[in-house]
Amino acid sequence: MAIPAGDLTVLPVELIEYILTFIDGKSVAKCREICIFFRTLIDDSAASEYSVELAKHGLKAHHSAGGSADSLQVLRKYASGWADPASMTETHIDMLHGGLWELFGNVFAQTGPDGGLHLFQLPSPSLSIPESKWNIPMDIPFRDFGMDPFQDVLILIESPTQGRRRFSSRFPVPNRTFNFHIRTISTGQKHPLAKNPKVSVKLDIISRDAVSTFAIQISGDYFGVFFNDAQGDGGFLVIWNWKTGEKEMHVSDDEMTSFAFLTDRHILISDWEGMDMCITIVDFKTTSSEELALIDVNERCHLALPDVRARAVASIRCDPSPAWPNDDKSTPFYDDHDQLIYTISMWSADMHHYNFIVPRATILPHLDSVGSMDNFIPWEDWGETGARVLDSSLHAPPSMVWSCTTFGSKMVSFETAGEFIYCFDFNQMRVKQEMARGAPEVKPNVKFAFPQEEMAVCTSDTVLTNGEHPVFTYGVKTSLPFRVRAIPISLGHGRYSVMCSQNNIIIVDSSQDATHYRVLSF
Repeated sequence: MAIPAGDLTVLPVELIEYILTFIDGKSVAKCREICIFFRTLIDDSAASEYSVELAKHGLKAHHSAGGSADSLQVLRKYASGWADPASMTETHIDMLHGGLWELFGNVFAQTGPDGGLHLFQLPSPSLSIPESKWNIPMDIPFRDFGMDPFQDVLILIESPTQGRRRFSSRFPVPNRTFNFHIRTISTGQKHPLAKNPKVSVKLDIISRDAVSTFAIQISGDYFGVFFNDAQGDGGFLVIWNWKTGEKEMHVSDDEMTSFAFLTDRHILISDWEGMDMCITIVDFKTTSSEELALIDVNERCHLALPDVRARAVASIRCDPSPAWPNDDKSTPFYDDHDQLIYTISMWSADMHHYNFIVPRATILPHLDSVGSMDNFIPWEDWGETGARVLDSSLHAPPSMVWSCTTFGSKMVSFETAGEFIYCFDFNQMRVKQEMARGAPEVKPNVKFAFPQEEMAVCTSDTVLTNGEHPVFTYGVKTSLPFRVRAIPISLGHGRYSVMCSQNNIIIVDSSQDATHYRVLSF
């Protein structure tokens, strides 16, 4: 007997459930509204219900994770416990004062007096991830490092040299060689997937201190390093494929201050285009691997930031990279990549701070402008409705050192008096849920006032007038909705900063006599 065209209900239930596993949660939710048959089938299927629940929370399932009843229970526990003081546990990490540290995902690493790396896997009660510790002794002197625990990748920046002479900061040395060693986080040995375990680049930096800071980012098969010249003589950005060892791009610019990965071929660079402060999108796959001035790169476009009266400094950051979680099997689900947030931190000449929060979904539509004649996008054409600005006078600014304040769609900061930790969430699906349940509303232009341990939402515009905020030439308006919760915290005397990972909030006391980091886990 022929099956009636379009009638899926005559198919075996097991086959329909299997078909539903290939579509996203939003589409499964729409199928649920078709008829009683599909509603009953989906409600009775743990895999389908899991898919719908993921979409409701703005999450994606890891390809290795199943959709069993246990997975659904873990998801609901995780979603309800985020930033909830009642579900948090606290642990401490000894502060080793080795001078270098890194936080990526659920792993915190720091150098110790022995010159080695000391790593700590942060726990997560909701995902049943235990804490663990391990140490990696080092066989080379290194200046800085970056890591991606999800790919077991560790990038070590060897202290720079010229010829056989180790660099000394007392004398200017041109044409310096920087070596990058590609290791594993688990053992510190050469990474088995790296064809060339060491890559190098030579830079002409003619200042007394070779490079004051490095910014290392790893995303999928690529890693990039931004070199910031201590004397303000400009910045250099180099990107490699860490698996093949091939250099993909090498650009320099006097105004370049930071970068972040956007896709598997595009990066974002904070710089100036003439008199306009911008976020520049660059296609690094089509750019020459020979050194170029950024202005000579053809495949780029500029997203203008609000006009400012005087020079200001901006830096851009995204944690984790858009390639996350790669093959990490400890992460059953993660924020939809379109909901990842980029934080653009702007510091004015008088050190007033503004934080612009921009979801990846706001930036992606402008990829079509890369390399086109119409490659300058004014702020009002992209930022007003697709971003949110936070003023540090109302919400404490992040530290310029302890800078890992975001993960996925989430961000943390201290309330200005230091009595609360504000936990922001810019995932629009979760914001809509809070709005639907009638969550209290907070106003962005004043200090937040809402029940301490209840989630609130902000849907009204942030308006910065040029009278109250003279750094801006014109008023600035942004309207991206968000949700926020305040966690009461007792700090005591110290100099505190706050950071976050997927399942943790890390409180840092940068006082000289500080002994440990506080880790709140959920």
